[in-house]
Amino acid sequence: MVASGGRLGRAPWRPGRACALTTLLTAAVLSASTLLADAGAATSVTLDRIWGADRYETSLAVTKRFVAEAGGRVDSAVVVPGTDWRDAVIAAGLAGSLDAPVLLSPAAGPSATALEVLDHAGVSRIVVIDRARSLGASALERLRRRFADVELLSGSDPSALSATAARRLDDLGRLPEFGRTAMVASADVFVDAMVAGPVAWRGQHPILLTSRDALGADITSALAQLDVEHAVIMGGPSAVSQAVVGELIAARISVTRIGGATRFDTAVALASFVDGAYASEPDAKCFDAAAAGVATARSPFDALSAAPLLGRRCSPLLLSDTSTPDRATVSWARARTPSLTLFGGTAAISEAAAGVLQSDAPVYEAAAAGAEHTCALEVGGRIVCWGDDSSDQLDAPPGAFAVIAAGGRHSCALDARGHAVCWGDDSSDQLDAPDRAFAAIAAGGVQPQGATAMGFSCALRRAGGAVDCWGDDSYGQVRHAPAGRFSAVAAGWGHACALRAPSGEVVCWGFDGRGQVSKAPPGRFFAVAAGAWHACALRVPDGAAVCWGESAAAQAVAGSYTHVAAGADVTCALRAPSGEVVCWGFDGLDQISEAPTGAYRSVVASAWHVCAVRVSGEIVCWGDNSEGQSAVPLVLGPPTA
Repeated sequence: MVASGGRLGRAPWRPGRACALTTLLTAAVLSASTLLADAGAATSVTLDRIWGADRYETSLAVTKRFVAEAGGRVDSAVVVPGTDWRDAVIAAGLAGSLDAPVLLSPAAGPSATALEVLDHAGVSRIVVIDRARSLGASALERLRRRFADVELLSGSDPSALSATAARRLDDLGRLPEFGRTAMVASADVFVDAMVAGPVAWRGQHPILLTSRDALGADITSALAQLDVEHAVIMGGPSAVSQAVVGELIAARISVTRIGGATRFDTAVALASFVDGAYASEPDAKCFDAAAAGVATARSPFDALSAAPLLGRRCSPLLLSDTSTPDRATVSWARARTPSLTLFGGTAAISEAAAGVLQSDAPVYEAAAAGAEHTCALEVGGRIVCWGDDSSDQLDAPPGAFAVIAAGGRHSCALDARGHAVCWGDDSSDQLDAPDRAFAAIAAGGVQPQGATAMGFSCALRRAGGAVDCWGDDSYGQVRHAPAGRFSAVAAGWGHACALRAPSGEVVCWGFDGRGQVSKAPPGRFFAVAAGAWHACALRVPDGAAVCWGESAAAQAVAGSYTHVAAGADVTCALRAPSGEVVCWGFDGLDQISEAPTGAYRSVVASAWHVCAVRVSGEIVCWGDNSEGQSAVPLVLGPPTA
């Protein structure tokens, strides 16, 4: 419902020259995974935090900052109830057309302090967006007595209200090469709509909230009435399905989907998509990541007023978990953003998370642990290694890689084409990888106590999933590789294991001195790891760890896990859903007792040390450090060419 008529607006922002925008496709998809490789060199990050005692005080603090950066005077403000995030995200585009802040209000209306701030700023027009009429009649009456022009927008549901707010825009914003643009997000997923806010405010793009599988009559009508030429869909098909894409294309509206593997990736993808898309002044770029905002991905309420402030600054909104920021956010912030504004107090984004964002430590995708050396894959594909260099294990190749693995005294990596490159010890021809494309690789030979390190590797062909092995064949771990199609492969000291596709059956071959081959369990599994004299796999559907072979390392701790790694005499896994590291087996070098706390995305185990990659992209290693293999360097030198 619209309480009064007439269009609202200021002169619209006109987009400047496009900067590295994608070529227009009927249904383009942009994700963060292809963006971080171009992040560039890291810079020192400075932090600012805007917060209050509750969501309303935080919103008021953001509004004060907006007014100050607008020169102390604003004509209009948008007021929304602080109980429904949908009202606030719908407000972003309309607030942009008014050059206005968005203020959260309790049911009784804005506080006396908030009203004084609006008065002092010279506000004369208030637009209230309140779908469910959460603000009482007395609150609206107080606003009407205090301000010259008060308008209420409400609606029967979020989609209807978003369509109503879209029609109130004075002039729909345009994206270079794309034309008149609206943003489409799920009415059930707050993060996708929230991160769209700064772009919607800056570009005067309405945020239209839809159901997963259909636009609905209200949005369809608004798209036609506004002559929308291009839609930016926020999130993947699980949020906004391909059926909605089909509706838009049928209406002759081009589509760009902004999505990633996680909500953090989606925020980074949007930030990259709009990089340089709006001119804040002649020959200047907007959304070029000179600054950014960061909000918690757990709750919307601390950041619902952030869109106008960040839009005015030409700054994207990134996401963080409360305790640990995701590696996509960390990498983006360190590589491109010298200034971050955090929205909310430490209950939203902890001091520990803020410290990670501000740190200059490298950001990693993965780690690999050899006998006495460690290698890691940085975001962007660069490989760095540390620890024992007696066989040139630290002589990592230049270039960008996608996958990494470490064996006894050698390591291997796959480049973007799937071609394997190996380095280090070559005493058993373990560096002579076949010249074909692989999808996964495992390096073996990590020795148990009292044994000699061997070197071999196994990989899965990209086409067909067959296993290829090369290097030391003392126990038939090369020549006895099974035929068939496989989905995962692991290499131990003298044996290897793989998971058949699509059955998930475990198949092992090679040295069987402790039953690590013959005692492979029946059933279906989704992950497998091979240690020196044991192996473990994670069972479908419960994620339980099932281990066999050498008894000490094979006594799995009960629980559900997402990732498993096996070393010489130790096994570690990541507990679901927390990402906590859990280890069992030999603890002679504190591989179990020193396991760190926190949330991790992967873990690797070797002869006597273990490493894990935090969700933020930092690496933590523990256990044996006799060759410096557990001492993760803070500065690893300039990137290799």
